Amino acid sequence: MKPLCTGIHTLKLLSLSVFLAVAAAACQERPAGQTAGSANRSIFAGAQPNAALQTLVDSNELNSAVALPKMTTAERSRLADQVKRFYKAENYQLIWIDGDRPSKRYAQLLKVLNAADDNGLPPELYKVPIANGEDKNARIPAESAPKLDVQATAAFFRYFIHLTAGRLDPHAIEPQWTLKPEKPELVAALTDAVEHNKLEQTMERLKPGAPEYGELQKALVRYRAIAAKGGWPAVSNVKLLKPGASSAVAPVLRRRLAIEGDLDASHENDQTPVYDATLVDAVKRFQERHRIKPDGIIKPDTIGAMNIPVQEKIRSIELNMERWRWLPDTMPARYLLVEVPDYRLDAIENGKSVLDMRVVVGAPDKKTPIFADEMTTVIFSPYWNVPPDIAKTETAPNAAKDPGYLDRNNMEVVDASGQPVDASSVDWSNPSGVRIRQRPGADNALGGVKFIFPNNFDVYLHDTNAGKLFDRIERGLSHGCVRVEEPQKLAEYVLRDFPEWTPEQISAAMQAGQEKGVKLKTPIPVFIVYMTARVHEGGVRFLKDIYGHDAEQSAQLWPKQS
Repeated sequence: MKPLCTGIHTLKLLSLSVFLAVAAAACQERPAGQTAGSANRSIFAGAQPNAALQTLVDSNELNSAVALPKMTTAERSRLADQVKRFYKAENYQLIWIDGDRPSKRYAQLLKVLNAADDNGLPPELYKVPIANGEDKNARIPAESAPKLDVQATAAFFRYFIHLTAGRLDPHAIEPQWTLKPEKPELVAALTDAVEHNKLEQTMERLKPGAPEYGELQKALVRYRAIAAKGGWPAVSNVKLLKPGASSAVAPVLRRRLAIEGDLDASHENDQTPVYDATLVDAVKRFQERHRIKPDGIIKPDTIGAMNIPVQEKIRSIELNMERWRWLPDTMPARYLLVEVPDYRLDAIENGKSVLDMRVVVGAPDKKTPIFADEMTTVIFSPYWNVPPDIAKTETAPNAAKDPGYLDRNNMEVVDASGQPVDASSVDWSNPSGVRIRQRPGADNALGGVKFIFPNNFDVYLHDTNAGKLFDRIERGLSHGCVRVEEPQKLAEYVLRDFPEWTPEQISAAMQAGQEKGVKLKTPIPVFIVYMTARVHEGGVRFLKDIYGHDAEQSAQLWPKQS
């Protein structure tokens, strides 16, 4: 089985290939003399190469010519290689300059690059020097044209990479992020876009197609508009404000919540000091969006969230747009999505959630890894094979101190082949060659069922015997696996193609006390993601950065601002 996280690369390239093929077939315009049979040849095939451009492209100076702001040596080298391939394929012709003026293609390029900000990407990273200043009609000296043209091509390539695969390698931020977007085929994309005048369409098609990415784009526009108007007022700290009480902070609360949209704008300037029902409802909406207990009581945690500057929320939206660029352009028709900071699992079909439930994820010191794979098997009444780190730090020391510990916890010791071993014969100071497992049953840590998607982290979804944990607001409490609130409903969902597995049969298997595995007819993709800003029911949910990934990512994207 090929892990889905590597299949992401193929999805991106297939989407690109299909688009390019359709675009080429749909285009009816060809230069004079070019026939349908010659459509695969460059439109510049018969032109005389630009000698100065060819000299630059084939020289060692190309590396410095493609330099753009904040570019690493490795990035510059890669872009230089792509630029050389492109101009060689286009017979060393100027693409963005026509004579001594910017070409019509250049106007399209500017429009494309100016859209970078709409995608949360800094436009200054893609600045092109052709007519970039004051006089758009200024003539371009012939000796400057090759370098200017090359830099414009490098800017397009850089934007293309950032839009389709992100600015950062997620694995470089955190070793447990195994999503690695494929570097797209730049030359083919630009060649097609240039030859068929489809620069805008190419870039629009290749940005992430997930509906939530589009919703985050809209949210980015809205929060930037709030910032442009000065943001929102700071709310004075109060120890406690309950519904029905009067306080000078009530009018400030109304204005603060109306600006962000939790309260209807008609109440923004209401100076009534009473903390009334309308304002309480708005506070509850705000609390829900920030994973604060939605009780409508004003306490320091709620005020602290309200006083987060709008610029920080804009950064959060931009961070999460970057993370969507690490996922497939087109998500599968059916998949499971585990959103770690939101402690939530959704079963998604055709872009919509058809089942959702609360989950418990890894504690901050035992992080749930961020990756994608495919669920292949459901195991009822599972054994729990105690992970080596837990066995070493918790189970073995307890067994050494208390000979009855394993029996009381329905645990046994087995050898490498799975055969039981007498626990009294084990040297607990060095228990090599054996492992500990917990038998199926009511006290089993995995509950009645686990859902397997093979991965290098030995992480899976499972039931739990600690159901009260789901009542907590913050649920980063496990050793890394994901505990699901409604395991039977999830089992019914993933086994819906098995008529024999009725709800009654599933319930019985979960309580049977004897392990039984069911292999799925069709594997179900599973994405474990880390989104700290997500659009839900019309508002943006801003979630706690429980693992510090936001801070790490921000430090790389905006080093001076972090």
